[in-house]
Amino acid sequence: MIAGKHIVGVGIGAVLMPAAALAQPSALVVTTLTDPATGAPIAEVAPGQTVRMRTTVSWEPGGTQFAGIAGDMLVAPLTPGGGEGTPSNLVSEFSIGALVSLGTFSGDDLLGIDINVTPPFFPAGGPVPPSLNYWGIQFIGYDWAAPAEPGVYEFRFEPVLFFPNVRIYPSQSSPQFVSVPTTYAAASVTVIPAPAAASCVALAAAIAPRRRRPGIVAG
Repeated sequence: MIAGKHIVGVGIGAVLMPAAALAQPSALVVTTLTDPATGAPIAEVAPGQTVRMRTTVSWEPGGTQFAGIAGDMLVAPLTPGGGEGTPSNLVSEFSIGALVSLGTFSGDDLLGIDINVTPPFFPAGGPVPPSLNYWGIQFIGYDWAAPAEPGVYEFRFEPVLFFPNVRIYPSQSSPQFVSVPTTYAAASVTVIPAPAAASCVALAAAIAPRRRRPGIVAG
């Protein structure tokens, strides 16, 4: 007690705890599949039906800037005899430029995605939108028309060997990025063809001649 006043010990703890509790840098790359018409998650489709794929990167702690990611967006049939879908409508929150390549399609795989962001340290750089959106950036996406071959198809982002993790700038004054531990979450969809038997029955009913009811002969 000093001059009739108590020194509250928890006040010191309250100052020190935030520094000790700072989240360790990490990143999450998540792929989602939805119905383009409704935006709802989709798990099963018919051949030819379109699936909307989006892959999002998020990271922590907040206040840091995204620096880059590189890899391939792969579609892998998990069922033997699987086919190849048809991609279209490539999109990204990043614009193609000297530091940004959205890759090239090879079948329904998107190869060579390489996104880099200038650090805010350089005067001509500054935070490049949307690189401060730590809560999530849709950095790659496209529509995918399901193939005729039934089965399960997995969509996953595969990072390149020399950059296996997401890169961030740890502070606004840092010219050097750091790689942070990254978790990758894939998504899958099942292609289910229309039942063959039902189709045959419907076709038979459509082409079969109608039977005429026998006439009533007057006595």
